Amino acid sequence: METLTAKELGLKITSARKMKRLTQRELAEKLNVHPSMVTRWEKGQTFPRGKSLESIAQALDLSTPQLFELKPTADPRSQFLQDDIEMKRSLELLALMGEEDRKLVKQMIAALAFRHQVQSLGQAI
Repeated sequence: METLTAKELGLKITSARKMKRLTQRELAEKLNVHPSMVTRWEKGQTFPRGKSLESIAQALDLSTPQLFELKPTADPRSQFLQDDIEMKRSLELLALMGEEDRKLVKQMIAALAFRHQVQSLGQAI
């Protein structure tokens, strides 16, 4: 088994946290540590040891070996780009469009995002 650097482990912690849709603050609260500690782990500035490592894995619903084996991924919200070939092609074509068309696409996306946020708020109430 190869040695994992603090930076590599930090990427794995970040990836697992995002997959669980937790903020750094929420993970820190689960672990009973200051949010800056989670930041330091995720940036690879410090390497969590012993009980901290076990607690991190547990808070992320993983075993310690699973955390070490986890392959870091991009933000799960952008995962659809890898799975949706049509969307990926559309975004590639966006780069070929003129400035005015790109501006219209941005406005449409912003409007849809706003609609989604309003609908989410309505469901939360």
